[in-house]
Amino acid sequence: MTLGDRPAGGGAPTGSARRGGGLQPPAWIDRLDLPRIVLGAAFAELVLDRIVPNVVSRRLPGVYETFAIFTRHFSGVLCVFVLALAIGLTLNRRDLFTLPSRALFAIIGIILVPLLGWATVAPVPAWLQTQVEISFVFLALACVYASLRAGGDGRTSAGMVLLILPLLARGYAQASASYEALAFGRLDAPRMAEHLGEAAALIAGIASPLMLPPRAEARRMTSRAAVLSAFVLTATVAILAATQLSELQSAAAALGFQLPDEAPGRLVYLAALFGTLWTIVALLPSRGSGRLVGCGLALIAVSGYTAPMRPSELSATALGLLLVLWGEAGADALEPLAPALPFDTEQWLAEARTLAGRFGGECVMVNDEERQITRIGGKHGDRAVVLRIVRESGFDSLEVVVGSPPPDAEKGDAPIPQAAREKIGALGGHVQLWSKRGARWRHRVRTPAQLTRLDEAASLLAELL
Repeated sequence: MTLGDRPAGGGAPTGSARRGGGLQPPAWIDRLDLPRIVLGAAFAELVLDRIVPNVVSRRLPGVYETFAIFTRHFSGVLCVFVLALAIGLTLNRRDLFTLPSRALFAIIGIILVPLLGWATVAPVPAWLQTQVEISFVFLALACVYASLRAGGDGRTSAGMVLLILPLLARGYAQASASYEALAFGRLDAPRMAEHLGEAAALIAGIASPLMLPPRAEARRMTSRAAVLSAFVLTATVAILAATQLSELQSAAAALGFQLPDEAPGRLVYLAALFGTLWTIVALLPSRGSGRLVGCGLALIAVSGYTAPMRPSELSATALGLLLVLWGEAGADALEPLAPALPFDTEQWLAEARTLAGRFGGECVMVNDEERQITRIGGKHGDRAVVLRIVRESGFDSLEVVVGSPPPDAEKGDAPIPQAAREKIGALGGHVQLWSKRGARWRHRVRTPAQLTRLDEAASLLAELL
């Protein structure tokens, strides 16, 4: 089942082409976008069950209270269900996440998801509630670990760190309030941690337009419609702050933020709101990896910085972190790994030899136990080119080297020019550049790799040099 639309062209076949013949589910199931559905349910819970009761001073009608409670439980159950699905799909996506990362998610998911499900439908003992919060913190740390292990853009990995810092601060505040030894003799340790966490949340909101958009989706941040929409919404909130400050403070309290009375103090909050809205509005309409990042950030923002968090808020935040991780890893949708496509080995080898001929070199193929290694050498202009394809367990690990980069270096020493970032994003994979020496491109795809992509990568690296 496809849980999100995929862009036309490329990628694995969808719909009936992937399922083959036989009984097929209705077409509307293939069009389901579960992340957006969960976001809608979480937003309804925020407005109806948290903001409105905080803002309205009089008693609300019984029918309204019943419906608000329904949105809370519906959002919680839906978030837990999709969180369990997302963790299961994470374990399946060998192309996106390394084995240690997937093993870590499996261990945490086995503990966290059942506990969240229990907490959503029935009260849990206090000691078990602590286990829920600890498992949630470990899931947040696992998302950072998986982002770093993926070896992708360091900018987006830093953005993931910014997202979990408020969660870690809130977790420490609750832990230090329960266990005096963790306060290290400071009576104000919980309160200080809460303030630092709120400040970290504001910094994450301000920095989100720079740190979170995937490289392939960065151009969406220049959309005039997105900037104007975020500006209008932020200006509306600023007007409400000037005319109905007490009501706005009550609404902000539902998100866990203490809006100050002084106008200069509110500027930081407005800047964080603008940055968050700009990122969400720009990325959410995307049909690529930006949609997952935008939806994940929106879920985290809707959950807020409340303490202690409800089960629905915990599961929404956990799901939001996973969606951001998927988007940063380059996934277009929350869906299982597509089956390997059939291909003709002899034809693929003939195309590899043709590619070697274009570079004026040779193609060598070696079978090493369960791996098949194809190496193509040659020249692009006056620079040496080496193309390497390692085929193992249904995946092709691609590497293109142009020039003479340091043999043992894992990271480049020169920044990627801004003009080339969009091309790299469209090509996929990761690029390292060594000034005037060489460049390297790496990518991992399902077998068989399209050799035209290696040719494009070699041309791009030659342009960078």
